[in-house]
Amino acid sequence: MPALYITEAEVAAHIDMETALEAVANIMPAYVRGEVVDYPRQRVRLPHSMMHMLQAGIPAYNLTGYKAYTSAGGKARFWVHLYDATTGEAVAVIEADLLGMLRTGAAGGVAARALARADSQSVALFGAGWQAEGQVRAGGGVSESRPHSGQRPQCRAHRQLLRTHERDHRAGHCPRAQCGGRRARGRYCRHRHHLAQAAV
Repeated sequence: MPALYITEAEVAAHIDMETALEAVANIMPAYVRGEVVDYPRQRVRLPHSMMHMLQAGIPAYNLTGYKAYTSAGGKARFWVHLYDATTGEAVAVIEADLLGMLRTGAAGGVAARALARADSQSVALFGAGWQAEGQVRAGGGVSESRPHSGQRPQCRAHRQLLRTHERDHRAGHCPRAQCGGRRARGRYCRHRHHLAQAAV
């Protein structure tokens, strides 16, 4: 069977932050037990570009593979390559910009659930770019987000993004049926799929 090629649009249609949080939470105990093979990021540095690679394998899922991404000209491009761990046959190639943002955010979200106080209501972010969005999405239940960045345009964009999510929620565009249009403290939905208030 030929390997699947999965586009960014297909990733967006089938994976959300709740799915990423569940996947990361499920795999972390296996990692602690030594049931996952993982290697540190490696880089190939050239005069005008850089190749980055992360490799891993999960025997329980019969999968091995790597994430590779290039950075050049101020832009990064991401792919995940998966293989059958028994036969070595290619299983899938996945465009992985959104996937990486969700996974990175989910790792922070799982850690926050384990380490944050039960009554925590705000999150501080160091940086206000694409990855910051994932961290806030994964935070769950926060009513305030405070991005800290030396890039003022990014902070402004971050605040605008949060306002857009709030406006969509007020207009009844909540993507989750269980939300029911509720807003925490009369202002914001507190389900994990929504971003929260920016207070900068």
